[in-house]
Amino acid sequence: MVAADHLVVPRYQGIFHHHGIDLGDGTVAHYLEGREILKSPFEDFSRGLQCTTIQHEKSLDKKTTLNRAQSRIGEQNYNLLFNNCEHFANWCKIGHHRSNQLERLVQLSNVSLLGLGSLLSNSSISRLIVILRKEVLDQKSKEVAQNLFCKIEKITRNLELELNSNLKKTRIYYEENLSHSKGNINTFRQNKIITRSQTIADQISSLEDIKQRISLLVKHSDGKSE
Repeated sequence: MVAADHLVVPRYQGIFHHHGIDLGDGTVAHYLEGREILKSPFEDFSRGLQCTTIQHEKSLDKKTTLNRAQSRIGEQNYNLLFNNCEHFANWCKIGHHRSNQLERLVQLSNVSLLGLGSLLSNSSISRLIVILRKEVLDQKSKEVAQNLFCKIEKITRNLELELNSNLKKTRIYYEENLSHSKGNINTFRQNKIITRSQTIADQISSLEDIKQRISLLVKHSDGKSE
């Protein structure tokens, strides 16, 4: 491992991987989950676990990678879905802000997690990802899954209330336009509400999909324990 290498180390028994950039002086720049981009001793980054290097087909030169990493140290804008440790390391190394492990998870689970970043906290999304990647849940995991189910159900109900309210507003604006021909303002407001309503409908669909998957997983795990 040398300066500007893209490093990765397992976390949570290999369920997740933590990413960072080797700064070449015994330290690693990495986005500590929920906190900030740190410059940490290699031992703190690896936590005694085996650390490997990710090889990219195309990458930025060493100087550019190191400058990028150093420029963001101290940043406190962590988001599991949109700005995590892998996003940061890839941005430094290849210039693209992306997280392959999240993209693979979305493809694997067929759940649009990226549309739920504003609805669920980082910790809830982390727990959800762990649950969705399991084939069988132990008792502790079932409790976590059931708590997530209740939280998602509550969010879904609130979204449904907002969606119903928006649909009523859309009908009112439409009727006003017909009766008063006040085109521009009401049409703009109506279109804005329709766009928001579509977003809400997509979010509800994703949440319902997640609820169904959690239910099936819990049911499957109960069957395995019998």
